[in-house]
Amino acid sequence: MILDNAVLGRELLTSLRARKSFVAHLVFILILCAIAYLAWPREQVPIALQAVLSRRLFDVFAIGQLALISILAPVFSAGAMTMEKENRCVDLLFTTPMSPFTILLGKFLSSIVYLLCIIFTSLPILSLCFVLGGVAQSEVAFLYIALLTVAITFGMIGLTCSTYFNRTHAALSVSYLVVLPATTIFLLLAVSMKSYVDFALVLLVACGILLPILVGMTLRRLAQPFSEVETSAEQEDLAEQVGLVLVPNQFPDVLLAPRRRNDFMPDGTNPILDKELRSEIFGRGTLLIRLIIQISAAVSIAFLPFPFTDLEPVYVAYLLAFTALVTPAFTCNSFTQERERGTFDLLVTSMVTPGQIIFGKLLASVRCSGVLTLFLTSPLILAWVFQSETFKTSEFFLQMGILWTTVFFTAVLALFYSLLFRTTLVSMITTYLTILFLFIAPPIARSILITFTGAQYGEIAWLMLPSPFFASFTVGNWAWQDKLFPDAQMVELWKWFLIGYNALSCLLLAVMWRGFEYFVIGARRSSSGTPRPAWVGKPE
Repeated sequence: MILDNAVLGRELLTSLRARKSFVAHLVFILILCAIAYLAWPREQVPIALQAVLSRRLFDVFAIGQLALISILAPVFSAGAMTMEKENRCVDLLFTTPMSPFTILLGKFLSSIVYLLCIIFTSLPILSLCFVLGGVAQSEVAFLYIALLTVAITFGMIGLTCSTYFNRTHAALSVSYLVVLPATTIFLLLAVSMKSYVDFALVLLVACGILLPILVGMTLRRLAQPFSEVETSAEQEDLAEQVGLVLVPNQFPDVLLAPRRRNDFMPDGTNPILDKELRSEIFGRGTLLIRLIIQISAAVSIAFLPFPFTDLEPVYVAYLLAFTALVTPAFTCNSFTQERERGTFDLLVTSMVTPGQIIFGKLLASVRCSGVLTLFLTSPLILAWVFQSETFKTSEFFLQMGILWTTVFFTAVLALFYSLLFRTTLVSMITTYLTILFLFIAPPIARSILITFTGAQYGEIAWLMLPSPFFASFTVGNWAWQDKLFPDAQMVELWKWFLIGYNALSCLLLAVMWRGFEYFVIGARRSSSGTPRPAWVGKPE
């Protein structure tokens, strides 16, 4: 039954033969080999020390693979059904003799097969730990059981979001909002338990409860008729919305969803900005915004005591992670959706200049993500007001500067990739991978180098410059600084972070503005021969 699944066969042929699948797999193997090379003893060491090194290497592999699977699982499953909707193939799919369960099974298996290949490919490299000793075979077996459980569960979360949303970027964003907090909990459990047997058993129980619920929700949704992708939120029945309801005519909802304009625009108004603010939020659908608000508010309740316990950077770190997740969701489709809807030619052949187009798109997305971020900064403001002695005014404004610099940079980065690439899915995935490389990879590299090479923090402090988390940790004096920066080797990273990322954002904006002709017309002119718009000038 499984092997004869037509959906599974078709998806495997198109996904596993793609060049990007091979490249991603190769990069993953090279990273594992580099970690093993750094961790391998360079000279003869006692057997007891070999066991300690082997255990550290095993923990690095385990935590790294768990984090990698958590990041990749939604990427392969969140677009399973949304791509069918965007390509107008969902009706043809459901008119076939296949049952909804067969379609669900084919989409689900095709989304996790690649993850399974990645998981089991690491087994030969992980077997190096047996050469050094200190790792039991049972722990390796239960580690892979835990990885399979995480891949199946998070893949199902992405597939469930894919059935409830019409756009891939919306499904992927909500998947990450659910997956990344769960990943944080799983990583904390893995570190605290120190036994992958117990960790795997806990995962099996938790995911065993969650999976039937997700499967039931997905099958129930597949049995319902799907609306068209272009259906806007203005046609949604407010009585049918569950939880938070956005009313465009009321404050503060007007900050997120302004009411449509019924009169003429005043002179000097940026038409792109006005159009994005007043109509595009409905084109994306308010379900995405409502879920972001509800999920972020629920998670922020758990962090509410942190600003009042002299751990303000911990709460800022949560805000930075929230920004890195939410901002690309509102920006990465700024230009790609114009291409996907066939309206990009109308946009670039109008009298609107490239500067108005770029800054209109940017300001609209920054406003939406900025308002959502501003709602969550209220505990930080309260801590500044009521704990002015411990949380100084200069520290508060520096933390806010780091936060809003991150908002600005992630928005500009997503806008750049949206102009560079043709599809929203590629734009969003590339944006998230770049953010992951810049924000998360430096702390991981720091831990690996200090653990396995004996490097001092002062020697590798430059690795921390791209991470906004370390920039916020270097502001002021707080309880955990001695653990992150031993021997008082703390460098004021916040200065270089603010200067570097603001300069990089301005550079990307300048590249988009000056190279707008190349991004829009240069690559397309040779194939389609589309004439240049009026603002480009005469061809040479």
